[in-house]
Amino acid sequence: MNLKELRARQKSVQSIKKLTGALKMVSRSKLGKAQAQWRQAKDSFDNINVLMSKLVALYRWHQKDLPVPSNAQAPKVLIVLSSDRGFCGNFNNRLLQALRTYLQQTFYDIQVITIGHKILPALKKDLSISVMESIHSFKDFSYSHAGHLLEKLYLSYIQGHIRGCSVLSMRYHNSLTQEPEICSLLPFDTSSLKEEHASLAQWFSGTVPVFEIENDQFFHETLRLFFFSELTSLAKEHLVSEHNARMMAMDNASENADNMLGELEKQYNYLRQSSITKELVEIISGAQALEG
Repeated sequence: MNLKELRARQKSVQSIKKLTGALKMVSRSKLGKAQAQWRQAKDSFDNINVLMSKLVALYRWHQKDLPVPSNAQAPKVLIVLSSDRGFCGNFNNRLLQALRTYLQQTFYDIQVITIGHKILPALKKDLSISVMESIHSFKDFSYSHAGHLLEKLYLSYIQGHIRGCSVLSMRYHNSLTQEPEICSLLPFDTSSLKEEHASLAQWFSGTVPVFEIENDQFFHETLRLFFFSELTSLAKEHLVSEHNARMMAMDNASENADNMLGELEKQYNYLRQSSITKELVEIISGAQALEG
């Protein structure tokens, strides 16, 4: 490799470094906004969780079973959250690996709904999974779309067309740790409730409730709101993990570009010094030949 080729390669790596630096700054900005939206969605879900816990406690007080059907013979729906853009390292590969492990441990039919198109080719090619519905981008997954999708799944569950619904998403623990997890939305699981609010003694402060549960309409309406809030919270948390993964990937790429520029600079200086030394030797040799 000559000096001209090295200089061209240095310019190419510098351009890549500028690109990764810009993407890192954009991801950092979007990460802050996504974290604020996630906190709002999480607070909303926590409030609905408290209400649902108190409602379950009321059913327990009246010794009534929760109006939640069980359809063991129907298929299960899995909502897979991925990303709609690249440059986020092994983010989608980790989700794909978690999905592969889940399918190996599952012995019933699975219908998949994807949000974000990056994982879609791998589902069809590597796992040969038929996708029930695909939402191309998170921009298309608005609050109204989420409500429509969840309402359709909830009605399918009540009517016995599906046995349940789960969500595969990337859970955010801190800036260095995000883990793919599968969270169950349907059937309703009381273990996900806040136990400190599931006690009537704490809810009523020692008093006895004076109203009866006449029908299950309020329970179903609260359950719809509970699922909507949980799915929204998981989607917002997933976006936080995606932006953080992209920011970390671009930071690593910028660091690698710096290291490569350092190595190229060493090679360039070595070749340049060798060229100068060679020219000096030729000049000195020519001068000595003329003197002799």
